[in-house]
Amino acid sequence: MLAVDGPGNSGSAIELALTVAASTGADLVVTHVELGYVPIVPPFAGGVPLPLPTEISELEAEEEKRMSRWLRRLVTIAERRGVTARKVLIRSQVSVAEELANLATDEGADLIVVGTNHRGPAERFLFGSTSGELLKQAHCPVIVVP
Repeated sequence: MLAVDGPGNSGSAIELALTVAASTGADLVVTHVELGYVPIVPPFAGGVPLPLPTEISELEAEEEKRMSRWLRRLVTIAERRGVTARKVLIRSQVSVAEELANLATDEGADLIVVGTNHRGPAERFLFGSTSGELLKQAHCPVIVVP
């Protein structure tokens, strides 16, 4: 299973997952977890216009279309290399790592390949590390590719 963050962030992970799948004859599930918009309104935001629910829905729909096209492109690349692949796009309100671990279990994945976005210590503290959480939750080996 290959979990991608989006175009431009996952090149090395994509290459590794395709190489492993091609060399072992494994099928490849290419996935992305899209977290739904969770409005955070700081107490000092007075006067700052926040998106309306309809605007949020439109933004989410656009992002979903963009990621779906990206995943389809990755499936096409995999198939050109002789790898049977399919895409799974997940929309969630919970943790990305939890969704990926659950999908890997449901799919019977033998391996999860995921890239890292090189967050610094402050960002990891504020936002956490998806790959770190996935290492704790997954039932199978996880390769984190820089």
